Amino acid sequence: MDMVFLLDTSDGAINQPANGGRPMQNFVNQMIDNLRCNSNVAVVSYGSSPNIDVPWTSYTNARNQFASTGQLVPKSSTNTDEALRTVRERLFGANDPSRQNVNLVILITEGPQATGDKLTRYQRECRALRNQGVRIIVIGESVVVPFTLSGRC
Repeated sequence: MDMVFLLDTSDGAINQPANGGRPMQNFVNQMIDNLRCNSNVAVVSYGSSPNIDVPWTSYTNARNQFASTGQLVPKSSTNTDEALRTVRERLFGANDPSRQNVNLVILITEGPQATGDKLTRYQRECRALRNQGVRIIVIGESVVVPFTLSGRC
């Protein structure tokens, strides 16, 4: 399995009371720790722009590499469409023979990005990933997220 953790590090996601990014990092660490299959893992954080914090690596190396990135730093806005495009083009777009057959994105976000054109781009990137055989699971960390979950990705 190839699994990308796509982490919303916008101000709204990280600057929640008693949050500071740690619960999100702890969750990803626990998920990686519980992988028991031959998996490749990547971690991408985003706010206004995406950053590949951990490029494709085996799940046994992923936790150490993720821990070495330090605490997640808040970024100004939620630009999910750009983050999904980066995942599609730079991670799932590569013809790497070590990649597995099952492709998964776990998107952890505090809510949807804007409506209108940005929402259209977000939906287009979700559709493009699904057309490449990538499954997308959205995990929300606020009450705003049902909008994101309601068939939008």
